[in-house]
Amino acid sequence: MKDIKNAWKMNESLLQSYRSTFMISQSIFLVVGVLLLPPYVPLWLMIGVAVINLVIIWYIWFRTVRSRALVVDYYKIQLMYDFSNHHDFCETVSIYELNIKKRKLMNKAAGLTRNWRKTRLKLDLGLPIIYSLLWIAFVFVKL
Repeated sequence: MKDIKNAWKMNESLLQSYRSTFMISQSIFLVVGVLLLPPYVPLWLMIGVAVINLVIIWYIWFRTVRSRALVVDYYKIQLMYDFSNHHDFCETVSIYELNIKKRKLMNKAAGLTRNWRKTRLKLDLGLPIIYSLLWIAFVFVKL
């Protein structure tokens, strides 16, 4: 049980760290985006930077944070409930993370309806959408 609690704490800390890192980095990139808005800066440069940032947001940020949040849930559920003899238990964190059907069964047994809670919707989905919309707006303003 102590190992599970340590794993949960470590992964929760990593999740918060990833969120902070991505928010700070995107804030810095947005400053770069504003600096690319003047008419003497080529349009292709703004489009290139915007595309790179959209890839960072959706391929790196969103996937990394979503994955870590599921790992946190896996250990949190284990701390809250004894699944050792339960048939819906995901034996490993990777099964919980990758097998949606098994994850839903384990969540249901633990009384969770979904992994997207209010904070996660705002930080892990809402912020990437807002940053993406800002990059799209930068490109349109530049046009």
